Amino acid sequence: MDDPDTHDEGEASDASETTAGGEEAAADLAVACTLTEDERRERAERARSTLADAYRGTRDAEDGIVLVFDGIDGTIADVAGFVSAERRCCSFAAYSIEISPPYEETWLRISGPDGTAELFEDGLVESFERTEG
Repeated sequence: MDDPDTHDEGEASDASETTAGGEEAAADLAVACTLTEDERRERAERARSTLADAYRGTRDAEDGIVLVFDGIDGTIADVAGFVSAERRCCSFAAYSIEISPPYEETWLRISGPDGTAELFEDGLVESFERTEG
């Protein structure tokens, strides 16, 4: 796969663009999860139970973070399910699933305003890494 900091093909990386509805894009939204503490724990457990075994690490990205998972079909579906749920509580972030030959890895790019990477590192990534050890 391409280096996450240099890959821009087909992505809308300019956070100042407006959506079709005229709303300001992710740059103007607060970097915060809208879930309660109990909902966050439940979400983390659900993500851990479906994705932790497939988790391979992270890559830095200029405007966020890239989570690397294995490339098997079930993982691709699980990552898509995670994105479907996550976009409801972290609406400031943009999510992109990247899969390229030889299909050994699935990359989940999560980008957004300053603080996006830290939010996902402090919650989701830490929970995956605790599961690994």
